[in-house]
Amino acid sequence: MTDPSHRKPPPARRPRDKPTPVRELTGEPTAQPAEAEVAEAYVEAEGIRWTVRVLGRSGRASAGSAPLLLLGFWEGSGSVDSPSLEAMVVARGLDELSGEALEAALGTAVKPPDPGRRSAFFQDVGQGRGG
Repeated sequence: MTDPSHRKPPPARRPRDKPTPVRELTGEPTAQPAEAEVAEAYVEAEGIRWTVRVLGRSGRASAGSAPLLLLGFWEGSGSVDSPSLEAMVVARGLDELSGEALEAALGTAVKPPDPGRRSAFFQDVGQGRGG
């Protein structure tokens, strides 16, 4: 049996050097700043030029949720306040959408809801089941 006093101590752990962040190596930020996001795009369908802008977004807070954009479509230059049409697409930003994707979104777009008119909670209540 060996004497416990003759055991070798475990080798000392060397502290691991932390890797140098890429930002420090290149001198540039690793992610695109929010200001670099595309503000608007244009798509043409049936001879009409449409201006496309992001009206709203969701899904960024949780990694498990789908990134959704609410797109607004204005005829022409988009100088009026409210869009003519709206569509929901899966994307994080307008720059992720190709021209074909924007055309498809325009094809499924609908008129925005009237902000002054509230829809009934139970829309089919007035239509009885017969009786």
